[in-house]
Order: sequence, then structure tokens, then C-alpha cells
Amino acid sequence: MAKDVIIFMDTGIDDATALLMALADKKINVKAIVASRGNVGTKQVAQNTIGVLEFVEKNVPVFLGATSFYGKTKFPIWKGHGENGIGDYVFPKTKQKAKTFDEFLKFFDGLNKKVSILAMCPLTNLAHLFEARDVTEKIDALYLQNGMLEDPHYKSFNIACDPKAAGIVFKTPLKIFICPSDMGHRAYLNKTDVKKLQKMNKTGEMLEFMYRSYHDRVCKNNIATHDSCLIFCFSHQDEFEWKYADLKLDYIDQIGVLHFSFTNKKGRAKLCTEINIKAFKEYYFNAIKSFK
Repeated sequence: MAKDVIIFMDTGIDDATALLMALADKKINVKAIVASRGNVGTKQVAQNTIGVLEFVEKNVPVFLGATSFYGKTKFPIWKGHGENGIGDYVFPKTKQKAKTFDEFLKFFDGLNKKVSILAMCPLTNLAHLFEARDVTEKIDALYLQNGMLEDPHYKSFNIACDPKAAGIVFKTPLKIFICPSDMGHRAYLNKTDVKKLQKMNKTGEMLEFMYRSYHDRVCKNNIATHDSCLIFCFSHQDEFEWKYADLKLDYIDQIGVLHFSFTNKKGRAKLCTEINIKAFKEYYFNAIKSFK
């Protein structure tokens, strides 16, 4: 039986790929998407999200989150993925219109069973949700793409952009699962993978075009898969190794950084520490193959 999820995302190139993974996965039922500010503004994020949905002929409501971050940060927001955040790929004129955050709150109030939250963006709008509603009866667990295991000083975009919002989210009593950036660095796509993707179908061609503008601080000439790994993490937890850890928000040069402190006891969150790369690649290509 498919699990109901709400995705919070700042749809750039990596998020667009992850959305396709979620839409293709029969274990996942995407109930709604909240557009969050990221490398580009909230309205552009919503437009990118709707473009992906209509490209693969999927109908999921998209809601506009806040246009500014919850708190302030010194983290410079990089504009390296093109003017529109998806490598300047242009979708045909879209039909769907994004709804307001107030409409999202009404949608959330109307949920008749628990959902899981998948957040692959700054946690701004999750913080707003938690302050506006008692979420414990509506949300089963949080799955977050945040932080890095191998470099404790790594300024993870999703934390660095809005550490104040992250602090609010981490105080929730809900179960938290974290897929750190290391997984996307390890399960990267190489040039052979991207060529295979391009030849697969129109969806693969679209992603190959976007990937020409994709850059990662660690993977350099390869394509990191951070957000796609979060989807895989949610759907195929047995393909990862997990450890409990406590979470600590710190500041380096006035920029928020997430530190993990591993514990033998049940910590604040469960972290992915290893990924089955072969299984991930199979999952990735099967997902893209399922589209036109």
C-alpha cells in the first residue's frame, strides 16, 4: 500500500529529479507539494514544480510557501543553475496555478490520516506549519535532506539558508530521519549514466539538458543526487545503514551548520550512513524509464 507524503521542495535540478522519483514510485502517493525559496524565489520554484508535473502528466496540488526565509543568514545563495534554477530549461506554458499557504493550511487540516513529510529544501515552511498547527496528529515522521557526515564544517544549503527554521523543526517530538549530503555524493551519476539517460526517452532528454548546468562542490564533474537519495531513503530503507544521532545547530562565520553526535542510545534522529549505490542506480533508471 502506498504511503501518503507531502513534499517540501525548492525545485531546482536535483529536486526536479527527486520529484520524478517520487511520482514513479508505487510505494509513494504524493498528496501535495509546498514550494519553498531556494536558489530561486518561491514563485519560480512553484513554476518549475508545475512544469515537471505537467511534463509527465501528473496532477498534484502545489502550494506557495513564504517568499523569504524565517531567519537571517550570511550564507550566499548561489545562482549557478541558470536564471530559473533548472538550467534554463523552458517548459511549455503551464495550466495549473499554485495555491496560497493559507490554502495549504486548510488542505492540511482536512487530512483524514497521517502523512509523512519529505523536505529537501530550507525548512522555512515546515517551521511556519509547526507554529500554525499542532502537527502531531497529522504527521507520521519527517524525512529530511540535511547536513554532512564526512565534513562537520560543511555548510549544507538546506540548513545554512535558514538555521532558525531548522531549530524550530528539530524541537518537534516527531520522528526524524535524515539523509545527509554524503549519500548523494556517493551515489553520483557519471558521464556514462547521463548519456544513458539522454537516450532513454523525452524525460531523460529533459534531465540531461538540466544537468549541463548542475554543479556540486564535492562531486565536481559528476552529478550529485542528494534529493533523489532522500526519496530512495524513504522508499527503500533497507538499502541503507542507519545510526542514531543527536542534532546540534552551530554557527561558523555566522552561517548555520548541522552537527551530528552519534549515540548508542536512541538519539534525536536516525541517519543514513551507507547507501547501496547499485540498488539506487537501478531505482533511478527504472523511474525515468517509466515516463514518456
